[in-house]
Amino acid sequence: MGRILGVIAVLLAWANCGTAGNYVIDGDTLVVDKKTFRINGIDAPEAGQKCTSERGKQWGCGDAATNALYELTRIGEVRCERIETDKYGRFVGRCYVCDVDLGRAMVERGMAWAIGACVGVPCQPLENGFERDAKGLCD
Repeated sequence: MGRILGVIAVLLAWANCGTAGNYVIDGDTLVVDKKTFRINGIDAPEAGQKCTSERGKQWGCGDAATNALYELTRIGEVRCERIETDKYGRFVGRCYVCDVDLGRAMVERGMAWAIGACVGVPCQPLENGFERDAKGLCD
């Protein structure tokens, strides 16, 4: 009974976050409230980009990363905190759905690389966990 109540509580928490109303450009870029955000601290393949696996097989890593970010944004309302503006006019920031850090989630799912060039905030030490546990981009 307690387990069922716990599941219901999680579902209600997600429902209270609102509905996703954003537009995903690729695995590390999205539009929120008509503003383009580049997620700080990660790099993902571009939409349509192909990667070569360790076995030499080509696969659509860019589309996989784009789809992964899209699925994460479907949980609820996306909010981004602007840190700065990059040379392309995009906002660089941390983005969340409810309390889920989208950059961290993308790296943990193996759909983006953590990069050391974080701007304005300390970088989370994601690389070690990514190298150890990654699936997806490292196939």
